[in-house]
Amino acid sequence: MMKRNHLLLMFTVLLTTIMSCKKKDKVDIDLNNSKQPEITGFTPGHGIPGTEVTVSGKNFSTNIPDNKLFLGPDQMVVTQATATTLKFKVPYLAVSGKIKVENGNKSATSANSFTVDPLPDGIAEFSPLEGPFGTEVTIKGANFPLSPKVSINGLEGMVISSSTSQIKFEVPYHTGLTKHRIVVEGDGKTFTSAQDFTVTTTGKYADWHLLPEPLNTAPANIFTNGASFTYNKKLYWGFTNIGGTDKRVYYYFYDPAAADKGWQVREITGKLPAPISFLSVAVLGNMVYMGNGSPDSEHGKWWSFDPSNDAIQPIATYPKDNAMMGFAFTVGNKCYAAGGLGEKHIYNYDPATNTWTKAVDVPYAQIAAGAAVVLNNDVIIGRALKTLTSSKQESIYKFTANGAGGTLTELPVIPDAGQSSGFRTPSFSLNGKAYFVINKRVWEYDPAAASPWRMVLQENITSTIQHVGVIDGKVYGWTGRGRFFEFRFRN
Repeated sequence: MMKRNHLLLMFTVLLTTIMSCKKKDKVDIDLNNSKQPEITGFTPGHGIPGTEVTVSGKNFSTNIPDNKLFLGPDQMVVTQATATTLKFKVPYLAVSGKIKVENGNKSATSANSFTVDPLPDGIAEFSPLEGPFGTEVTIKGANFPLSPKVSINGLEGMVISSSTSQIKFEVPYHTGLTKHRIVVEGDGKTFTSAQDFTVTTTGKYADWHLLPEPLNTAPANIFTNGASFTYNKKLYWGFTNIGGTDKRVYYYFYDPAAADKGWQVREITGKLPAPISFLSVAVLGNMVYMGNGSPDSEHGKWWSFDPSNDAIQPIATYPKDNAMMGFAFTVGNKCYAAGGLGEKHIYNYDPATNTWTKAVDVPYAQIAAGAAVVLNNDVIIGRALKTLTSSKQESIYKFTANGAGGTLTELPVIPDAGQSSGFRTPSFSLNGKAYFVINKRVWEYDPAAASPWRMVLQENITSTIQHVGVIDGKVYGWTGRGRFFEFRFRN
């Protein structure tokens, strides 16, 4: 009972004390139980933005978030904290002023002011310090050019906005995965960053850009398994029936120099014996050679085609059966072809003698969705099944011409080749590199690179590119409807 009365008495005294305080009085409760901090000095006493400042004193918190540090009116970011030192970097646009530290309900202010020196011309800082290709980087500094060029690793990035004190740009997509200085140029000035920007991951390199829909674009897919090629700066497509039960034979051609005409239509019924699928095509001089198509009755048959007058003439039959779904190419002013369904040779065709001669035996089992991309005197061939038990069409070979013959060298397999591409692998060459379109992905093969394969594009359109042609360095891809996209690298 006495203990209970004693507690009641203590509570009454405490309540009376609080109530007796004047209304203007405030009771501060220090939840951190912090000691009174004290600032004894800081070094250096002045500096430009980016300068690291060390504040000396005592009773600072060793837990960085507990220390609120100010330079003039602006709160700083504490980077290191001990009981006797705090460190921060002077931010861009900071102003001169005294340094103040707050810890709980206690604070201390320096006796002297820190002086923020004016920035010299050039790059003071940039952020972020790392990121993938396509990262937007903000550069801060002074006296930047009015129309700056920004580059990293020698590659120019796209400038998003600029002023004399701030530039925003995008890290270009061909930059190597390593650390690089940022360079700003213009108006006779060149500024280089003191720090490196670190490129962390690849990002995307390229895109398919939708082009205006040409005339005669089909409402649905046409020329199923039809052929395509580029001749005299025009794109050709078809050489089979348009579709359905109509057995008439057509081809389309598109001339970018007369784009207003769209796809122009030609009927060649009777010039080919029937609608033919899976034709292999090679252009040699002013003539186009096509063959090894389907149905079975047309296996091994070949024709010459003159686009100037639509003349189609049969030529010597390919020497081997089962030659459907192969590929053809021209290199060194010679025409070559190979069958796809288990046919084990590449043959050379000589128009002067109208004969086929075996150029080389092939080491793979099948190449039914193959392509051949010419790079100078070499031809990159794929995607092949190395054996009939292989689960992926991933094997790639290099054919090097030697007279009427040649050699085949196995190359590193194409990554992710388990992706199906139906019955074709659209492909093209550009700037000494080969490109293979597999579904909605584009793989680049660079013969000069230690790791030659890289994916440069992945699924940025809903359509599937079924045919590709290159005219004056511009890459056209089109769908089964004849809808055009342009392949472009990001700058």
